[in-house]
Amino acid sequence: MPARLAVADDRRHLTRDGHPWFLFGDTAWELFHRLDDADTDHYLTTRADQGFNSVLAVLVAEFGGADVANAEGALPFVDRTASRPDPRYWEHADRTVWQANRSGLTMGLLPCWGSYWYEPDELLATPELAGPYARWIAERYADADVFWVLGGDRTIDGPRHRDVVNAFATGIREVVGSSQLITYHPRESSKDDVAAADWLDFDLIQSGHHGWATPNYQLIEQHVTRAPMRPVIDGEPNYEAHPVMDPRWRACGDWTFSAADARRAAYHSVFAGAAGHVYGANGVYQFLVDGAADPVHGGRGDWREALQLPGARQVAAAVRLFSELGTAEWEPRQDLLTARIGTRSGHVRAMARKDRRAVAVYAPAGKPVCLDLQRLTITRPVARWWNPRDGVWEEASPVDLGPAGIRNPYQEDGVLVVAEDDSPTDDR
Repeated sequence: MPARLAVADDRRHLTRDGHPWFLFGDTAWELFHRLDDADTDHYLTTRADQGFNSVLAVLVAEFGGADVANAEGALPFVDRTASRPDPRYWEHADRTVWQANRSGLTMGLLPCWGSYWYEPDELLATPELAGPYARWIAERYADADVFWVLGGDRTIDGPRHRDVVNAFATGIREVVGSSQLITYHPRESSKDDVAAADWLDFDLIQSGHHGWATPNYQLIEQHVTRAPMRPVIDGEPNYEAHPVMDPRWRACGDWTFSAADARRAAYHSVFAGAAGHVYGANGVYQFLVDGAADPVHGGRGDWREALQLPGARQVAAAVRLFSELGTAEWEPRQDLLTARIGTRSGHVRAMARKDRRAVAVYAPAGKPVCLDLQRLTITRPVARWWNPRDGVWEEASPVDLGPAGIRNPYQEDGVLVVAEDDSPTDDR
């Protein structure tokens, strides 16, 4: 039996078989559509080796998923009819899900991209079409290590949309009950679309691809302070190597998001209270081959090259830090910062252990850290800096809490951790 994912009692975190679990996902929307079995194995093995524990993919994909055959030469449905699945397509999907699980990866499954239920004349546009399809795929993967992601980059703009999305959720719940979690992939915030849904286990935000240094921490803050309480994750931050888009969804020249943008999104969201993080690389999520990309999203190179972009390693290093700290036992504490909080790319975030014996500060742009430790129970402080680019610690003792703050040794970003020194004292 697969490990059971659940929402922790604090309603802020996730658990796996009763133990804290940080969801670290990769965005692979076109996985079922554009990769054959051999390439799928290479992709899954690589991401597992890099430290990811989850992969998010769409069973009926965005870019012609219902009309253009997959890499195995099959379409998901015969005559574009959801009640007539093509076994060849779904056997390939089965192999992908089980290979992911064998590689130690949980699959985040989107039943279909949002366009297939959002538009009124599409193949899953009514509850009568969506419900049976949802039950069928839930039965197919009831014994797999998966969680379900409804929505697919669409807002709920009226009663029909709500009824269809509820039909997806009801169909899945009728089969798996509470044994598999369900979330919703929004345009911005799942609480804007399905806040009161009783089937929703954890929230997603999409901080997206507009402008520089999207302040995802603001969306996370809104979720962790707004009822009903649920774990929240940035499910679509700035994708590494994705064009920077303007509000009309037009590329801003040749500017693209960098590894720094990718890792900053992870630190900002988790320090603001997120229960996990999803990374994305532009060449990977659409599985570019020789730069042949969607004209809106652009892209250069090949998905195999994009697998090795530095942001993936740097976000994985961030997740190692979160695991080492045990962030399920921490909480956001901006009140501990006495100066220089800043905004967007220069925004400083603080969190502290719930027992008040440690504090961590993410300080971008080379900023020093100004802390008020009197709010904590740290009597013998010892400090270390974490380098987000290579995941290496550097000692920072003794701690200077003067008005100038603690000097940041990095020109870019750094993480300062100040904790109680538990080493034995010399009583001689």
